[in-house]
Amino acid sequence: MSTTPTSATIPIDEFQAKLQEAVVARGAIYQSIQVLIFSFEEDATGADEDAYTFQVV
Repeated sequence: MSTTPTSATIPIDEFQAKLQEAVVARGAIYQSIQVLIFSFEEDATGADEDAYTFQVV
């Protein structure tokens, strides 16, 4: 992976500053997100692994 800046990238310190600015502007407002996951027998879509994926996101 190249670390050379392109027109689609910004320096990490600038990104962190913009991210912090957005967090401050948003305030301490949180929302609760709940998910119901189910899968069927012989389900080969990987739905049985989604609960773990959602927990780590």
